[in-house]
Amino acid sequence: MTDDVSELHRLCDVAAEAARLAGSIMRSSFEGDFSFHEKSSFKELVSDVDLQCQETVVGHVLEAFPDHAILGEESDEHLDWRSCDGTVWLIDPIDGTTNYVNGIPFCCVSVAAARDSKVVAGAILDPFRDELFTAVRSDGAQLNGKSISVSKCKNLADSVVATEIHYALLRGRTGHFSGFPRVGRSVRSVRVMGSAALALAYVARGRLDAYWTANLSPWDTAVGQLLIEEAGGRVTDLAGNAYYPRNGPVLASNGRIHNKLLAIVH
Repeated sequence: MTDDVSELHRLCDVAAEAARLAGSIMRSSFEGDFSFHEKSSFKELVSDVDLQCQETVVGHVLEAFPDHAILGEESDEHLDWRSCDGTVWLIDPIDGTTNYVNGIPFCCVSVAAARDSKVVAGAILDPFRDELFTAVRSDGAQLNGKSISVSKCKNLADSVVATEIHYALLRGRTGHFSGFPRVGRSVRSVRVMGSAALALAYVARGRLDAYWTANLSPWDTAVGQLLIEEAGGRVTDLAGNAYYPRNGPVLASNGRIHNKLLAIVH
């Protein structure tokens, strides 16, 4: 193992440790007495638990790497992570806050490390199923320490895909919804999961064959994209262009049905 790969694995280990610390907070506070409020709209929530989890993750990361930059969903300042020198961490303390607030145990912690404009390591933890998804660039994707790969589904009609609709609707991206019935007629089933990061991890694991939506943030997709690509899948925008974690649309799949689905949602 080269020093560079060893360093990437260290980043991944710190991401996993930080995710587990936040996951412990999520479990202990779940369906408990915590407060939450709306952010930029009534459709976007942040809870006390989100803030506590982010503080815990950031503290753990900076203890290990005090010179690294941080981009967190609940941060006051959102920097352009691709313009940062050195390593920057993209953190979503609870992806699926609405699920969490409503007592639905489908949500996760996502912690990614990026350098040179690429995500190089990261972890997604589902604390309710004790499932830890990890990935290191050019060294594979794992679930609880075992290698994972995307599904082998080749026929769109046999596929199960997922999406999110609330942010797209809020921002008037009606094209996403005009494509929804066409996708529904073309695939076996469409799921609306409520946690983009965890849905992307499910694509990497082969539980879902694809995921698409009109608008996500970089912390939503940072680890998920790495997981899927390291598991043999493909991630693009809705026009089929190369994707990097940012504000905008995304299509992730096992690669085998990507172009067929792209033709429908584009």
